[in-house]
Amino acid sequence: MNPAGAAVGAYLTRHCSAMIFGFCNDRPDRAKVFHKQLAVLDYYRGDPDSPQYAGVRLGSIQQITTPPTVLVKTGAPSFFKNIPLHGFVEHLTSALVIAEDEPRAGNRVSIDWERRDEAGLPAWT
Repeated sequence: MNPAGAAVGAYLTRHCSAMIFGFCNDRPDRAKVFHKQLAVLDYYRGDPDSPQYAGVRLGSIQQITTPPTVLVKTGAPSFFKNIPLHGFVEHLTSALVIAEDEPRAGNRVSIDWERRDEAGLPAWT
């Protein structure tokens, strides 16, 4: 039995995110004190036919601090592993791009109380 009824998983939204990097000839953060200089919050608008979500901002592009060299090296493709990245990383600037789903009743997951997953919990569909 599902104690929450049909409310479980209703209006499910997800964030699809990506980080983009650009290389600058000059170091964008010489003082090594990050301050956001760019944010675009009008990425796209909600469904104009939906009175609840018309005009809702559902995404953004915003500048973020460049990760430390060790983190870049850890996540970089294998051919970067033996290349010194310290001077290169200091010339990067980055942005986080986020797209969001609209929270609609049809965006949902449901729980199958008869099936169990690998951890023995009710499975979701």
